[in-house]
Amino acid sequence: MLLWLFSVFCLLDSPVSSCESLIHPIEIRGRELLLGNWTAIAESTDYPEAKLLTNIILESGRLEITAATESDTINVIRSPKM
Repeated sequence: MLLWLFSVFCLLDSPVSSCESLIHPIEIRGRELLLGNWTAIAESTDYPEAKLLTNIILESGRLEITAATESDTINVIRSPKM
C-alpha cells in the first residue's frame, strides 16, 4: 500500500489544528479536482524497496498531474528537489 500525503494549502479554508487530518488518505471525486501542481511532503509504504527509494529521492518534490487522453486516467510527472 502506498500512501501519499500532499500539501493542499490552497484548498484549506482554515489552519490545520492537528496532524491527524494530514495522515489519512485524501478522497477526491473526479479527476478535475486532482489536476495541477502538488508538493509531496511525505510518503509511506510497506514495500522495503520503495522505502529505500523514498528515502533517497523524497526530501521535497513536485508532482504535476495532467489529464490523459483516456477517460478517468491521469499522467503524473514527479520532479524531486535537487
